[in-house]
Amino acid sequence: MSTLLSVKNLSVRIRSRDIIKNISFAMDTGECIALVGESGSGKSMTAHALLHLLPDDTSVSVEGTVLFSGANILEMTKSELRSFRGKEIAIIFQQAQSALNPLMRVGTQILESVLTQNNFSKQKGKEIVLELLEFVGFPQPVETYNSYPHVLSGGMRQRIMIAIALACNPKLLIADEPTTALDVTTQAEIMKLIQKIRTEKNMSVLLITHDLALVSGFAEKIYVMKDGEIVDRGTTDYIFYESDNSYTRMLLAQKERWSCNVR
Repeated sequence: MSTLLSVKNLSVRIRSRDIIKNISFAMDTGECIALVGESGSGKSMTAHALLHLLPDDTSVSVEGTVLFSGANILEMTKSELRSFRGKEIAIIFQQAQSALNPLMRVGTQILESVLTQNNFSKQKGKEIVLELLEFVGFPQPVETYNSYPHVLSGGMRQRIMIAIALACNPKLLIADEPTTALDVTTQAEIMKLIQKIRTEKNMSVLLITHDLALVSGFAEKIYVMKDGEIVDRGTTDYIFYESDNSYTRMLLAQKERWSCNVR
């Protein structure tokens, strides 16, 4: 496998406060890795830094190197970033309800993403959107296309967000807490869909989550974050069965309690 993403010494400082502290990790083409940690550990901030989505002002400082297929994302111009985002790396944001425009039909929102990066006619774009809706699990894609976000369940809205992320067939999908606020059954369905995307589209996945229960059997490698630093790393088997890191063991204990509760 070839290296798809290489992050070296990434640091983020906001208003003189160190949020991300000199972290490094890498992933290969077709691989799934997970960034795991409690709320506030810096996982989502890392995802935003990877895509150069942090505010471009003097209060924010980003240092380090983020190489994607050999190109340093942090050195890209705004024009280059517009072409890059969505087409090379796409992100599923948490809280689909707030990410979707409540005044626009969901099909139109997906169509915007399709047409932004591709020179398609509107009719061709709509055909692609309907195919995407069917792929992510909507048996009546035309009806869904014409629906507004508020008439869809939380799991359905998350599927719409996934369809938007897939609109330009990116090489890497970042799933930022993709099952937040969903019930256990719907969580399993969303994770199964992400696994389907990875397998059928040969797409790399960076999974960001606080819940180790989601990671087992899904990611090849796990990077554990705490207070903006990577404090533990290794294969999934190593993290689950061999690591003696106290923070990792605490997260695993939380996983066991969660598992007992759902049984």
